[in-house]
This record gives sequence, structure tokens and C-alpha cells, in this order.
Amino acid sequence: MVSFPLADRVSAVSFVVVLLLGGCGSVALSPSGTGGSGAAGGTQGSGGSGADAGHDAGADGGRAGAGGSSDGGPSPGAVTLRLNVPPSRSFCDQTCGAAQHITILTLDAQRVPTDVPFSAAMCGDCQPVASPVGGACLLTGVAVTGAEVRWDGRSYPLSTCGAGVTCYQPTFVPAGQYVAHMCATPGTLDKPAGQPPVCTATAATECIDVVFDLPGKDVVEGALSGT
Repeated sequence: MVSFPLADRVSAVSFVVVLLLGGCGSVALSPSGTGGSGAAGGTQGSGGSGADAGHDAGADGGRAGAGGSSDGGPSPGAVTLRLNVPPSRSFCDQTCGAAQHITILTLDAQRVPTDVPFSAAMCGDCQPVASPVGGACLLTGVAVTGAEVRWDGRSYPLSTCGAGVTCYQPTFVPAGQYVAHMCATPGTLDKPAGQPPVCTATAATECIDVVFDLPGKDVVEGALSGT
């Protein structure tokens, strides 16, 4: 019988635990209420509703802090991006996390990666990270009354290090013009007895692109039709 050192057995158990970790996300709805793709641009942390906006901004700040310091120089400045939706119309999300309504793009429509990649290692560490295993996710309907995010130019582009390890390097984008791609989906929110609320899309996702300067105005707003 072969005996393994205690340190090797502990490392093996820790690796299995990491593989069992799961996560959940949100679903963009098509008018039929089924999962669909949103408008161009990827994701960027923002609130799914007025109440969620502050929570999401705080969550993004926590992820940014966890992402380590930047080697791309100082921040070029900060801006608050805000999406306004008409109160006379109903918008909602079907999600199990904070829905994302604001994406930052370059002028040539390339997405700026503003969220820490959870499945990649920090390039300074260069240690492989196990991909999370998908877990159960309870989708819940959430009313959307607007969205807001504070951005200081922080970005997390992907790269590789060592023996082809996927990693990210925290940095700041250069000062200049960028595009805030803001979207929300018209829908109705139903509350079945004894069940979570359900969002049913009633039309295609609506978006607006707002060009802004960084640094520039402290608050940049976009409004969907009818606001």
C-alpha cells in the first residue's frame, strides 16, 4: 500500500472543493419570455433596478479591490453612468443575480472588460484557476426602474502567463472618449402566490449609446424612449 504525504492529501481535497463551487447569473429575455441574447457589447456592472444600483456599485467596488492593484498608471478620472427609463412604462429582468444594464465600449465598439474575470488567475500570481461548476440558480423577476454605475477607468484585459495560464492584468484605460451602451427590456412583473415574481418580456430589449469623455462630466445620463 502506497502512503501519500499529508500535505499532498490536503491539497487534493482543497482542489475537489474548488471544483464543486458553482455560480449563477442572469438571463436576457426575448419577447416570448425565453432566454435570449442582449444588445451588443457584453456586460458591465450596473444596477438592475433603482434599489439595486447602489448594491451593484458596491459589489463592483469589492471585486475591483479583490482584483489587485493596477500597473497601468493612475486612474484617468471617474464618471457615474446612469440609465433612466420612463416611469410610464414597465421594464423588468428575469435573473438570479444583479442584472447588468450598462456596458462600456470603445469608439470602435470594442467592449472594455470592467469586471474581474472569476475563472482566470491574476497575471502576477500565474496560478491556474479551476473553472467553476454551474449550480442551481433560482430565477426571479425584478422590476427595472433605472441603472447606475461608477467607473474610474479600471479594466481587466485577459492575457497568458507561464505555461499558457489564462490570466488578467488590472490596468486603467487611457483618457479619451468612450461609449456607455445602456439597455433595458420592456416587460410585466407577475407575482404568483407562493412563488417568486416572474418577469415576462413584452418587447425586444431597448438600448441607447451615449458617448462620454473620461475625464469629463461627473454624471453621464442616457434615457430610453418615453422618458
